[in-house]
Amino acid sequence: MIIKNIWNKITIYCGCHAEPVEMVANTKGSTLFYSCPKYYEQNRSPNEHACANHIKLDDYQAAVEHLCSRIAENEANNSIEDLTGYRWSRRGIDFRVIKYTNDDIHIMVANKTALKH
Repeated sequence: MIIKNIWNKITIYCGCHAEPVEMVANTKGSTLFYSCPKYYEQNRSPNEHACANHIKLDDYQAAVEHLCSRIAENEANNSIEDLTGYRWSRRGIDFRVIKYTNDDIHIMVANKTALKH
């Protein structure tokens, strides 16, 4: 897999729901972060609890860089690896690749620190 345009291929999902929920970009002041849309009342069913799962932009960027390194390592070794199911953690955040193709990379995210509160 060529790493070209990898940012356009990656979609992140909240790891707190039975079905994947795509995380959305938000800002608080000048800070960009991604959060579960189910944090906001208008995106939940009447009795559904707010989901506090979120990641900062630098954590998202670090995840992309981590994945790029893994892909580049595989390419350097002439190895083709399906990264579906690949897991790693960084700063209290768990990442898991749930779909890996030449066109799409879907990553499930669970910020354990944010979810403790």
